[in-house]
Amino acid sequence: MVVARLPLVIFAVSGKLLTASVYILFVLIDPSAVYWAFGSPSTILFVLGADFVYAPGTIFIAKIALHHEQSITEALFQTMTQGYIGTASGLIVSTIVFNTVFHKKSTELGVTVNSSGTNVLQSAELEGYRSQWTFTAFALRGELVLLAALFLHGVRIVRHKNIYQVCRL
Repeated sequence: MVVARLPLVIFAVSGKLLTASVYILFVLIDPSAVYWAFGSPSTILFVLGADFVYAPGTIFIAKIALHHEQSITEALFQTMTQGYIGTASGLIVSTIVFNTVFHKKSTELGVTVNSSGTNVLQSAELEGYRSQWTFTAFALRGELVLLAALFLHGVRIVRHKNIYQVCRL
C-alpha cells in the first residue's frame, strides 16, 4: 500500500542507503561488542534495504511492461539484479579484496595459512573483514545511484486504478 503512495525513486535511493549502512556497520564492527550492537542491526537493515529495492522494482517493471511481456521482463530484472550485476560481481571483487588483505596481513605476522585454514590468526582475518569498504562502495556507487535517480525522476507513483480493491482481496 505504501508503494502506491510514494514515487519509486524514494524506495530505490532509501534501499541503497540502508544497504550501504549495513556494510559500514560490518567494517566498523568491534569483536568484543555484543551481537546486538553490530550484528543484529546490520541484519535488519540489510533485509529492509533489499526489500526497498526489489519489491518496488518488480512492481514498476510489471507496470511498464506489456501484459504478454511481464514474465520475461521480470526474469530479466531478477537476472540483472541478483545474477550478474547485483550479487556475482560484488561478491567476486569483495572476495578478492578480502583474500588479498588477509594473506598480506598473515604474511606480515609470519603465518602461512594452510589449505584447511586451521592456523588463521584472528587479527589477520579481522583486518580482511575491515577492508570490506568495497561492499560499501558497491552499495553506494554514487554515479549509479545518481543516474538511477535521474532516470527514475520521471517515474511517479506506481498506482493501479483499483489498488485499494486489489489490496483488500
